[in-house]
Amino acid sequence: MKITKMLRQRGRIYKVLFDDDTYINVDVSLAEQKNLAVGKEISEEESFNIEDESERIRCTSRALYYLGRSGYTRKGLTEKLIKAGFKETFVFATVKRMEELSYIDDGEYGKRLVARCNEMGISQRETLNRLIKSGINTNTAKEISSNSFSDEQDKIRRLIKKKYADKLSSPELVKKTFAALQRRGFFYADIRAVLKEFDERIDSGEYDNG
Repeated sequence: MKITKMLRQRGRIYKVLFDDDTYINVDVSLAEQKNLAVGKEISEEESFNIEDESERIRCTSRALYYLGRSGYTRKGLTEKLIKAGFKETFVFATVKRMEELSYIDDGEYGKRLVARCNEMGISQRETLNRLIKSGINTNTAKEISSNSFSDEQDKIRRLIKKKYADKLSSPELVKKTFAALQRRGFFYADIRAVLKEFDERIDSGEYDNG
């Protein structure tokens, strides 16, 4: 197979065309390393090997690009790379390598996520959902959340002072606040206990969220 054209594509890719009307996509750096040029002849097997090697290089480069912009779990990075069009074989190998280099760590990612959720006043139940949605398996997510969580009632207090302090002046407003806190994932008993601190009438039943 003789190379007839080398067309520069978007990014760092050459489209290398052969005289039998086939082509391969090759990373620019690899093309230079292999001394690919118009007129050079290579075997079909060599062309397949070069394309596979290029795919591995590109997959690793894309993974590092993604990780440089945001944190990912193993599952999250795997899905991102597959969605980008890379073959599963190369994706799995790349993700494994990123783990070996400690560029991804589900446990550490989960702890950082829990810390952010605590700062934002997000309930333990909602944070657990976010951990699982991020790609962390359920058992690991439960372990991380149970070991790293701040007091739920304290989070409710901070939320009320920040967002709902002016919405406790009537039974109707208290009910709406109660409902809003429940939608955030907080439990009834915790909400009621904190609201009682702001208004003793909670115990009378007048403000019950019925």
